Amino acid sequence: MRYLYQDHPNFGLSVFATMTLFIGVVVLFQQYEANVLDLVREEATLSVLLFVGVFALSIVAVPVSAVPLIALGVQVWGVWVTVLLSVVGWTWGAVMAFWIARYFGEPLVRHLLSEDIRFQIEHYVTHHRIFWTIAVLRAILPFDGLSYVLGLIPHVRFGTFLAATVIGLVPFCVTMAYLGTLPLSYLLTGAGLLVVLVGLYVFTHRNHRLKKY
Repeated sequence: MRYLYQDHPNFGLSVFATMTLFIGVVVLFQQYEANVLDLVREEATLSVLLFVGVFALSIVAVPVSAVPLIALGVQVWGVWVTVLLSVVGWTWGAVMAFWIARYFGEPLVRHLLSEDIRFQIEHYVTHHRIFWTIAVLRAILPFDGLSYVLGLIPHVRFGTFLAATVIGLVPFCVTMAYLGTLPLSYLLTGAGLLVVLVGLYVFTHRNHRLKKY
């Protein structure tokens, strides 16, 4: 699985940026909790639709990440409702991306993802059990253009794709939702550890690239 990242120098930084925004959402909610809750109560249906819609959009628009919103959802609706809404939103977006790729084909996907990432994902799916490979990839790559690549692979059936997507998303969403319930001090400690891990990742990656040349 590591081969999906070894040529992706910004992966560690993107993870760090996402978690920083995640913590930022928690901090902002604590400051404006009453206002946010009043707004959600007044526009309950619209709030749910917007939440799910943003998650769907984050799959279709590859560079966008909706992960920080999970922290907001947990504070508003609780863990399990947030998990449900997140899975529904991301699955909806994944289905749209899958059929966009099936309909428009490689010319469109070529503009969204690098050739290396497309090749690595396709190679991995082709040479392993399709269902569980998709589920595992979805659990670690919920918004990295995976659905577009899978839509280009002819032997990936839609039913398999849909079921594996849901199963893969659930553990990721549950994990992130429970992180959203942790005290701020725990999150800041985790962020500090993440800084160290990202630094080690970037350092190791650069050394690996230098050795190749």
